[in-house]
Amino acid sequence: NWSGSSGTTRWVNDDGMLFIPPGNGCNNPGYQHIQDAVKDANPGDRINVCPGTYAEQVTVGMGKDNITLKSVGLWKAVIKAPTLMMFDAGDTRYSIVRVSYSNNVTIVGFTISGPGPGPCNSLHYGVRVDNGASANILGNHIIHIRDEPFGGCGNGLAVVVGRLVAASAQILGNVIEDYQKNGPTLRVIGHGPNSLESQNGIQVSDGATGTVRHNFVSQNISGGGLFGGIGVLFFSAGQVVSEHNTATANDYGVYSNQTAGGTSVTESRVRGSTFDGIVIDGSNYHQVSHNASDHNSGPGVSLYDEADNNSIVRNQVQNNDFGGILLDLGSSNTVSTNHVKSNGHDPIDDITDGIRINTGSGNTVTGNHLKNNITHDCHDETLTLNTWSDNGVGTSYPAGLCGYDDDDGEDVNTFGWDASYPWYLSFSDAADLDFVTGYSQFDLSSLLQLLPSIRISATRPRPSPGQ
Repeated sequence: NWSGSSGTTRWVNDDGMLFIPPGNGCNNPGYQHIQDAVKDANPGDRINVCPGTYAEQVTVGMGKDNITLKSVGLWKAVIKAPTLMMFDAGDTRYSIVRVSYSNNVTIVGFTISGPGPGPCNSLHYGVRVDNGASANILGNHIIHIRDEPFGGCGNGLAVVVGRLVAASAQILGNVIEDYQKNGPTLRVIGHGPNSLESQNGIQVSDGATGTVRHNFVSQNISGGGLFGGIGVLFFSAGQVVSEHNTATANDYGVYSNQTAGGTSVTESRVRGSTFDGIVIDGSNYHQVSHNASDHNSGPGVSLYDEADNNSIVRNQVQNNDFGGILLDLGSSNTVSTNHVKSNGHDPIDDITDGIRINTGSGNTVTGNHLKNNITHDCHDETLTLNTWSDNGVGTSYPAGLCGYDDDDGEDVNTFGWDASYPWYLSFSDAADLDFVTGYSQFDLSSLLQLLPSIRISATRPRPSPGQ
């Protein structure tokens, strides 16, 4: 718990007054630099950082377990990349804040800001957690984690957990904007369309397992890059639980590629993707349920590359330009009790249907409610290799594939926002791009009641879609 520090409280203020450690307030601080306070800190100490701009790199290393660094005033203490960056110990990367070899370190309420001092590889990470460390990254504003000018050198990750050696973190309640590559957090605002880097919002990869909850991910768009930007990406990951997330205006909303069975994507809202909404690509035994996927340019939900034994259950899929639910290549999947309507606004080559199977066998499609989809509500290119039953439908191919008229209502559960988190009620589905202004007024102490929320135990990522 971030508030559980029982050691010495140390005070930092950059205003140039007399410093007598550990200090007892902003008017009587013990330190002028944050790193000096960290150096003196013992396990369990709390470091309060007074409003001001601190142009320094901060490393919390071995022997600093259970310490808390807290801004006095939300986002009032700014940790800024200095004009002369020093390599992180042990490699040739640059971080603004690093937690390494220490456990349960908490960083609360800061502004952590770039940009780096040069045009390429001048700043790699806003916050880095590695070498077996664990950290709570809470309520920070992490901004400009990029080169200056913005470049295409592959650096610029807002928060990275693991990378070379396993680590873990709770990443909650942060606002991240204007980053160059990846930015996992509660609220992720990409740099917007760019032809230099394909951005990913939240990424769990290379054997990592994670729980990803209550995130809002937006504007991860390549705008001409080789790969699309992805809102929430699981790439060769271990089992991941993803729920109550909202992904809007990304190239892809949620994308799972070759990720372990038992992974679930539930109770989320995906909308306005350049391509597909929710993608299961070469992954097996996933559950995709109680999601709303709408107004995407590709299919609302799609399975590719031998995605087998997945369950697509009780989703609301509507107004997607390239079809509702697409099984392009996969077998033994279950598609059940989904509401699929008004998909296929771009009927190219007769492949925009409500539920469509291109290839694969042993799939079961049952109990779905389909209406007003182009070209068909139900479509099976294999003709006879899959089982279709009890689907309420208007049109089908082959004829008679789906059997009875059904006007069952839209009785799907609510999605995305969780009513148990009161500040979410301030935002509607349309409030996708003006979140930061409202967020700054949130009560940080109530936000911290969400712990634990997102926990990632990460190893080094491999190249992935969007990397």
